[in-house]
Amino acid sequence: MAARRETSAVIVVLAALILGAAAPGSGATPDPNDPVSASASGERAGFSACDDSLDNDSNGRIHYPADPACTDYNDDSDIASAVYEMLKVSPFEMTELTLGSDGKMYGGAGEMQETEGGGEIFRLAPDGTATTLNTFSGYLYSTKLANGNDGLLYGATNGGGTYYSRFFRIDPSLGTYTEISTLGDWPVTELVLGSNELFYSVLRQDSCSTGNCTGGDVITIDTLGQMTETGLRMVPQLVGSDGAIYGASNLPVTSAEGPLRVPNQIYRLDTAGNMTVLRYMDYATDGEASTLVLGGDALLYGASEFGGPYDAGTVFRIDSEGNFTLIHAFKWTDAGNQPSPQLTRGADGAGYGVTRGENSGDLFRVDAAGTYTIVHHFDGYVEGIPQNPMVLGNDGALYGLTNFQKFYRFDTAADSILARPYAGDTPLTMTSAFIEGSDCAFYGTVRDQDFRNGWFAFRLFTPGGMCQQIDFAALADRTLGGAPIKVAATASSGLPVSFSADGHCTIVGDTVFLRRGVGVCRVTAKQAGDSRFEPAEPVTQQFRVRPRPGR
Repeated sequence: MAARRETSAVIVVLAALILGAAAPGSGATPDPNDPVSASASGERAGFSACDDSLDNDSNGRIHYPADPACTDYNDDSDIASAVYEMLKVSPFEMTELTLGSDGKMYGGAGEMQETEGGGEIFRLAPDGTATTLNTFSGYLYSTKLANGNDGLLYGATNGGGTYYSRFFRIDPSLGTYTEISTLGDWPVTELVLGSNELFYSVLRQDSCSTGNCTGGDVITIDTLGQMTETGLRMVPQLVGSDGAIYGASNLPVTSAEGPLRVPNQIYRLDTAGNMTVLRYMDYATDGEASTLVLGGDALLYGASEFGGPYDAGTVFRIDSEGNFTLIHAFKWTDAGNQPSPQLTRGADGAGYGVTRGENSGDLFRVDAAGTYTIVHHFDGYVEGIPQNPMVLGNDGALYGLTNFQKFYRFDTAADSILARPYAGDTPLTMTSAFIEGSDCAFYGTVRDQDFRNGWFAFRLFTPGGMCQQIDFAALADRTLGGAPIKVAATASSGLPVSFSADGHCTIVGDTVFLRRGVGVCRVTAKQAGDSRFEPAEPVTQQFRVRPRPGR
């Protein structure tokens, strides 16, 4: 794989983003006497090239520091647009995609209602091919597929038919679907693989009409499909550095009456099944429990969209013993507040997030010292307002979207940002997090904004910027004067592979001739790329040409 990476892309999210009411303002300097914000510098980092022009542009425009000349952010004429490629269309709602062990994307689609609908499991290859691996008649797809430690993918259906749920696996190496077992009810949250090889999820809640909900408990499922109800209430989210499951309970859990919120707490669940409440979150001081992220310091970080001392959101961290730190409390007078409730761990181990104000937003960093720093300010009228979550790319940079048809790449080492415009398709609504593929493009699932044309699986990339790999198997030794050898290799892009040879052999097309005496023959497979893919890293296989027997 080529070492170079710069994959950029853009999709259009909500054309008119509905924001919570926030007082307009250009941002407030933290008060050093305010115990809530005393540790937060709030200063913008990495704008040395454009400090003077950042807030004083006569046109009210923001500049990005990735360009030393402070090229106007609103001028996209010198920036290549990203490419949107629709890979699959479905009338059914799609799950988030999962990158399989074979470098291909996997997902599901189905009716998300308790009716006889249908669904499917599908695969997306780097060459753009979409393949249906299994269809469900009367069964509805629900959970995002999860990777097992055995290289297989696991998932569960929900509702419909004779059984409530089917637990299944996908073998990426064979492209096969296998039903493992039927479950008495269905999981409603993403499967989380624990350090004990069990999958954790939450069971569907049947009824809460009397205040006593049935179901809604944490369940475990082993790779043989055996489901166990624990009787515990939490939403499993991640595995900590100590091997325990961590989660929060303020996340929606589906019930017969709709989404249900349970107590605002953060939990730890060990592999023996012992659950500990680490923190009872006080809305007025702490905010709400949210999606937790494991930091580089092995602590858990989170962001609350609302609540806290000013009811405009908070950023916090907590350790495995329940020691809680309020890192930052947002104010309605800040240019950016209401942080999206999911941080992203950067390559530097710090947590990164975005905020949304009335007409602006911020990209911020929280480091191991507990310092909150604004590393980029978004002008909502020019750059758009940032969406969440960001994703960590294979190149160590963070990638994110704004609602102004921009896809940005943030270099955490240089605190610099560069955005590319998106062009090509009608506005679409992002329905899930996007994920970087083995081809260096970003994949996701979206819904047609007008709710007419169904759901789409897509990828976004810079022209000529997708990466590809060559699969070229080892070659066995040969005897001098033997028959010509046909060689074969494939590129993950699906583009044709060419060959060259040196040493004690020659090659014409894909046929190797042994006519240059005994010694070593080296055959190299190459793929030059095209308008979508960059050149592949050549792969060379060598073999020995041995003397004829008796010589």
